[in-house]
Amino acid sequence: MKGVALTLGAARLVVAASIVTAVAYILSWQILYSGPVGNDTLFHLHLARWVDSSFPGLHWWFRWDDHGIAYREGYPLSAHWVAAAISRAGSIDLSQAMQVVEFAVAPLGAVGIYVFCAWRLHRPLAGLVAGIAYLLSPLTWTFLVDWGFYSNQAGTILFMPALIALDVFFEEWSAGRRGWRFRLAALVTMGLVALMGLVSPFLLGAAVVAVFMYVLAIGGRRVGVWARWLLLTAPGLVAGTFLLTAFWSVPEQQYLSFIGTHVPPREFDPGLFNVWGIDQIFALHPMRPSLLFERTTISPAVWIPALGGMVAATWNPRARVFSAMAAFGALTMVTTALEQATWGVPVLGYLVHGRAGVNLIQFAVPVLAGLGVTESAAMLGLGLAAIARLGTRSRTVISAATVCVALVLASVGVEHFAHWVDGSPSALAYGDFQPSTNDIWARRPPGAAPPADFLSQVANLSGWREPRVGCLIGSCATGSGLAGYRTLFATPPQRVVVDAHVPLLLMAGPDLTGGGQAYTYNFQLPASPELDNWMLDSMLSHRGATVKAELAAALGLDAVVLGQTQSAQGVDYRALGWNQVNESPLAYVNPSPTGLAAEWPSGKAALVIGADQRSTSHPYNDLFERATTGMIPFSSGWLVRGQSAFVDDYSAAQLSAYPMLFLVGYRYHGRGQAFALLDDYVRAGGSLYIETGWQYVDPDWDMGSPTPAVLPVGELHWGALDPASTVAVAGQAAPAWGSMAYGSSGWGASSATPTSVRPGAEALVDVGGRVVVARQELGRGRVFWSGMNLIAHSGSAGSETEDQFTAQAFAWLLHAGEGGPAQSDLAVTWVTDDQARVTLSPSTAPTWVLLKESFAPGWTAEMQSPAGSHAVRVQAGEADLVLVRLDSVPPGTQLVFTYGPTTGVYLSWGLSAISLALMLVWLVRPRWFRHGLNEVRGRAAGRFRWGEEEG
Repeated sequence: MKGVALTLGAARLVVAASIVTAVAYILSWQILYSGPVGNDTLFHLHLARWVDSSFPGLHWWFRWDDHGIAYREGYPLSAHWVAAAISRAGSIDLSQAMQVVEFAVAPLGAVGIYVFCAWRLHRPLAGLVAGIAYLLSPLTWTFLVDWGFYSNQAGTILFMPALIALDVFFEEWSAGRRGWRFRLAALVTMGLVALMGLVSPFLLGAAVVAVFMYVLAIGGRRVGVWARWLLLTAPGLVAGTFLLTAFWSVPEQQYLSFIGTHVPPREFDPGLFNVWGIDQIFALHPMRPSLLFERTTISPAVWIPALGGMVAATWNPRARVFSAMAAFGALTMVTTALEQATWGVPVLGYLVHGRAGVNLIQFAVPVLAGLGVTESAAMLGLGLAAIARLGTRSRTVISAATVCVALVLASVGVEHFAHWVDGSPSALAYGDFQPSTNDIWARRPPGAAPPADFLSQVANLSGWREPRVGCLIGSCATGSGLAGYRTLFATPPQRVVVDAHVPLLLMAGPDLTGGGQAYTYNFQLPASPELDNWMLDSMLSHRGATVKAELAAALGLDAVVLGQTQSAQGVDYRALGWNQVNESPLAYVNPSPTGLAAEWPSGKAALVIGADQRSTSHPYNDLFERATTGMIPFSSGWLVRGQSAFVDDYSAAQLSAYPMLFLVGYRYHGRGQAFALLDDYVRAGGSLYIETGWQYVDPDWDMGSPTPAVLPVGELHWGALDPASTVAVAGQAAPAWGSMAYGSSGWGASSATPTSVRPGAEALVDVGGRVVVARQELGRGRVFWSGMNLIAHSGSAGSETEDQFTAQAFAWLLHAGEGGPAQSDLAVTWVTDDQARVTLSPSTAPTWVLLKESFAPGWTAEMQSPAGSHAVRVQAGEADLVLVRLDSVPPGTQLVFTYGPTTGVYLSWGLSAISLALMLVWLVRPRWFRHGLNEVRGRAAGRFRWGEEEG
């Protein structure tokens, strides 16, 4: 009997899968004919090609976007890997393989729904209805077809299998069975959820929510059992899941946390999240296809029957779970309150994200619709028969008849809402393409087809489009419209600047031009987002030739492509001597670009030590931005991001490696120790810029007297300057100096009296008898002190005089114009995407080497010379690029840069591997864990006073 049941179930599955696939093909054959679909598709194809280049392995460093991005750590690439595998296995083009994946997503999700209903709920008819209902709603399709969320939607395939495994686990758990099925179901649940998160991290939240919502499947009012599920079992499943996800989730969080050190903590902004209206989600009015959010809808033909399924929640525990999932999913879509409540809390944001909510609602509502049409209708028939006091056989007949009536009504609903499209009476409201029901196979030009019956077109199998894959109709995203970009440049640029004003080029610049680009379509993953934005704004949006030239030199930018609204920037590029190579889009090429690496013997590197009130990302970001406006030309000095804002966290040897220290917003643990380090540093020949004019941030803004000898003034007193007083620079009135007013008062400053200026020091800026800027030579070094927050003031004053003064101050500190070796470009040889080599010129002096790739923790460097090899320290410099200091460079030296897994990544791999091994041991040898698990259950039972029947 068991074999017969299995055979019958398999036959039903084949039939259901065939029906579902046919419906999916009718609604979405365009995916197979129109090339990869979705707004983001070129970006994903671009990534898939990179993944394919190292298949079956996967490079760690993607050097083509944004001076390099660690996509392997920061972005889900499993779906791209699957596309590469299909491409190779099927000997088809990679874009065609992506089409296969895109087409398969919806029918596989529908089959998963069928299997859940048929196996777990013992309702195969409900599963078939639910699977078809899943395919009808545009919500199932729009995130893929319109938005192009390739990874996100590929991950939805695993949601129902994970739910099936969870349901098996729950059944065993609630029955008190702890055999192999219980353990295997737990392991499969955790494994599938972890795998789903690997494909799309946002969907991990949907699965975790579903785990906790299974508490609603517990029958009766057994509070202790509910508590046990919520406080012990569900957290245990989730904890096990996260242990299995550690191999990808920990590196991802580490990388994102590293990015967070380069930007201030982000405040919650509701504008960062999509919010839908209830009328949009449930299509309370005809859909307007031109409005993207109105395509994110559950069809009334689906949600109206689902209301009947929610009625089933009064007796069916699983219906309660799906009703809660649908309600929670809708809540995450219509408000940002949940995101705000969890803002900044690791992991929790995934649970309440709108994408997790969309996943919950897109699966839950069709399942409820299937139950509404079948189970609720059957119960209604039984109820009516019971009221009429009919016999058992009659009750069965009435129940079946009621289901048939419900199926008819559901079909009427499907027909009624088939054209629920505003202004398009013949457009099909199901799926996401809105084809004309007069010509569902698009044999004629749009609007040219005569009226035709939809069902007759479906029944005419000879009229169906033959299943094929490629760019066969319409204007494909991978089609001829890209040809102009492929010939934009005569030779591939080493790093072109382009943004979303030229979206296709931004999505797939390396594929289209053969070169790299200075920004990326994925704006969340640049290692230094603020400096990236500064580069974009300066190169593409704001006038200024100097900053464009400086950024081009620092980042190796050699081309720019301007959108229509950015064409005014062409004046600057022509002034710099760049050559225009294209008119539409407007493109310029730098005839003499710097290389993608540079060496500088005896280079002038300035270590920035300081932080603002919120993070260490500032003031470094501000200082680099000001430097590129001409304050510190790239040819005169390189900034280095300090690891700590505390002066005395550095040793004297560490500080001595840098020709200049840049102290703004600095801290110290002990004033005496910090200033002793600075005094020794300067006397040994170092240059020091120190700012005490940042009230409440610089610790010495109101130090009083005496001051440390390294400062050129003997006292520091805070107070507002007189804005009406004349500003004197080097003893001469400077009327063009920026205003010293701050609102209705004077600019606050940490100042000194002229008599407190130390012998040999020079007062540079005096305001109303208060010295606010001074300098001195001390030993073999130089000190420049500001008590007026000079850089911030000059940045906002709009005074050319003050800008020139500030630039001259740094020229003095950096000994600009005093000779010495110049910078030289280096040729970069990429061995793989993860390893770059540069050959260095011999030098007996300390040499700085700048590789113009984004700095990230995975970078290591090795100096290889005829005398041997050794590792050298890598740090962040300039626009958070890879910077190395060498004590000297012997002849024949190469510097090898390698990007790869960090110790933290290896530990995360180990954590997942050990966790999986322990779970497998638990699966086959549960007695080895019995004592520990019993101890946990016993303590929990005692703590929460659970009875024996409650676990």
